[in-house]
Amino acid sequence: SGTPLHSSPETLIEGISYPASDIWSLGSSLNWAASGKYLYEVQTMNQLLDKLKYDPMPVKTPNRIFNRLLNLCLQKNPVMRLTDNELI
Repeated sequence: SGTPLHSSPETLIEGISYPASDIWSLGSSLNWAASGKYLYEVQTMNQLLDKLKYDPMPVKTPNRIFNRLLNLCLQKNPVMRLTDNELI
């Protein structure tokens, strides 16, 4: 299922992956590349699962336009994420 800190909520919580799950992983990876931080700083898998279920997305890079793109990639509901065509 990939690196847990870059895996989508549906992949980690439900064990299901969609094409939108890859968009999440891309957004998470871009966030890490831009900020040097994971979306959630956690010590255990249970902490990560709780954060994915209940906490808002903490996207905060120095560029507000880039933040908007990341927020569109990192919607917790996979139906609300950008599609691959929209991203391109």
